[in-house]
Amino acid sequence: MMDDGYLEQFLDADELSNEPLEEVEKEKIPKWVSSENSSLNAYNALLLLNKKKKAYIKKHGLKSQYIIKSNYQIKKSEVARATGKTAQPLFHSTAYSESLLRFFNQLNKQLEEAKEKRILTVKNGLQSRNKEDLVNEHKDLLKNHEETQLQTVDGVYQRLLDNMSLDVKSKLGLI
Repeated sequence: MMDDGYLEQFLDADELSNEPLEEVEKEKIPKWVSSENSSLNAYNALLLLNKKKKAYIKKHGLKSQYIIKSNYQIKKSEVARATGKTAQPLFHSTAYSESLLRFFNQLNKQLEEAKEKRILTVKNGLQSRNKEDLVNEHKDLLKNHEETQLQTVDGVYQRLLDNMSLDVKSKLGLI
């Protein structure tokens, strides 16, 4: 069985935690968040959705995979659905709605920047090159390999003849 420590080296710190967000983020909770109203639920929902969207961005590197904005951006309706409320009172009618909306926009801006960074990363693998270049390079490599192989065989044969004694050469009919 594998050691947990081995697997943990491949995970981010926020992925390692199994504790609920409420316990982990207690120290970092902003002033506008309160357990007396639904701001705590909305805040935790935003953090959870942010984590999911970051995971999507981490796993998808092609521009074509970001056509649908809801895959990498948080929507107000998702937050509302996660909290069991409607989006209108959460983001527009309550005392904390201005701060919540600011936090929501900040997270979406970070996600957009992460998406752009992920798309713009230089791809240096074979998948980033076009087929025609790969085929031409493969043909050149095969041709070089055949030439090198022939040179090696000729070199070995010549050394064999040079190192062979005269009586063996005469018996083989090489002289």
